[in-house]
Amino acid sequence: MSGDARRRLEVQAKRPLVLYGIGAQARTVVNEIDAAGTHRVAGYTVDRTYVSGDTHAGLPLVAFETVETSFSPADYDLLVLVGYRRMRGRRDAFARARAKGYRLPNIVSPGARLDAGIEMGENNLVGELVYCGPGVHLGDNNVIRPLTHVGHNTSIGSHNFIAPSVAIAGTCAIGDLCYVGIGATVCDRVRLGDETLLAAGAVLTADAPPFSQFAGNPARQVGEHPETGILLLG
Repeated sequence: MSGDARRRLEVQAKRPLVLYGIGAQARTVVNEIDAAGTHRVAGYTVDRTYVSGDTHAGLPLVAFETVETSFSPADYDLLVLVGYRRMRGRRDAFARARAKGYRLPNIVSPGARLDAGIEMGENNLVGELVYCGPGVHLGDNNVIRPLTHVGHNTSIGSHNFIAPSVAIAGTCAIGDLCYVGIGATVCDRVRLGDETLLAAGAVLTADAPPFSQFAGNPARQVGEHPETGILLLG
């Protein structure tokens, strides 16, 4: 990551951080937070249904419905780490956290390389060895896992999950709530409509309409999900 981009991230005060989620993604992100050195994890929160006990990994665990009574938004940041099995659930959790008034920081691994002019919203997780070229725009609440390439002048909306080793070429557009599987390729100037699912290893050479599912090389549409959104419940 460039020095300018790093400095912009460090402007976010190093306040203690509460993690919304206790699954595999939370465990991974704790390691990245430790490596980045930008925050100290102070506790965890999950929806009341999933609370079992009052600690997790040696830190306080509280119900999200009342998290602000233990961790005030005036003193703590919050990072939403809801997974990708129900993609619309990621969007909803982000909205609930924002409504409580928390600042939702971006976490960028030290080994990522982001162009100095990158535009980025809130609650983005950028993994190790990710590259984002000039003119890239990231919205809110995106997960970009390690070894992914995002080409120049590409726009990525909000609430997307981009798996490891994805290649996104230049001047592409990713909508909202998309899932791009491991090792997939999005060719130059291709657009993914909102809630597109691109399967692992797929090579997308033409635009994908909203709510569609694509697989193969070259990728072909294999399904759609307008009512439920993307569900990965296996």
